[in-house]
Amino acid sequence: MKRESTLSSNIKWAFCRINWAAYRASMMICLILLICPAVMRAQDGTLPEGQRYRHPLFNGLSVSFNAFPPALTLFGKGYASFEGMATVDLHHRFFPQFSAGVGYCDHESANEVRYQTDPAPFFKAGMAYNFKYNDENGDDFYGAFLRVGYAHSESEVSNLYYTDGYWEPQGPISIDDMKSNSCWLELGGFIKVKVASHLSLGWDASFRPFLHKGSTPSGHPYFVPGYGPTTTSFGFAFHIYYDLKD
Repeated sequence: MKRESTLSSNIKWAFCRINWAAYRASMMICLILLICPAVMRAQDGTLPEGQRYRHPLFNGLSVSFNAFPPALTLFGKGYASFEGMATVDLHHRFFPQFSAGVGYCDHESANEVRYQTDPAPFFKAGMAYNFKYNDENGDDFYGAFLRVGYAHSESEVSNLYYTDGYWEPQGPISIDDMKSNSCWLELGGFIKVKVASHLSLGWDASFRPFLHKGSTPSGHPYFVPGYGPTTTSFGFAFHIYYDLKD
């Protein structure tokens, strides 16, 4: 059965533009979360006089895999991003991070329009901050992070019907070779818990405003590798860490 819809609603499916008020508020919250702990000291033990940090400058390295997006495919989702991340531990306070991975999409909407994105790489870089950086037990901690992500994607839409509100629906049509470049921020918080000698688990949640949402004359992409569906600005992750330190 043919489904009626307007051309704009099916092509420009990423209907949410950046809410600048929310964006500015999120930036201020993130800055407050990063700055305030700098004037606080952990209460779990006392440092010797003149010693600022309990942990050394280079306190180790960890690699992790985000298992949340691939797990969604088990529930019938037609898209996923596979992401690995390297994190450097500096004084157990600052954590420079770099992520890379591959994402793809083969999704059919409720009105039977099919969105496809070829497998494509993505990259992220940023910094995490540990609120409990001077705790004697540094294995379990929480904090905030700021990252920037980039992806280039090539997409197509098929089985698309449209109408001008007067004539009968026209179609189906397909739109191929939709190339776009997207850049976004990730502002959020995280928790990391040690479960074995070198194994830790982590959860994070973030608000992800676009700095530039890739677009073509036909509209915005439905899916961006590393970001996911562009119909939501919130993201979640479940990281499995392997910690490379003594």
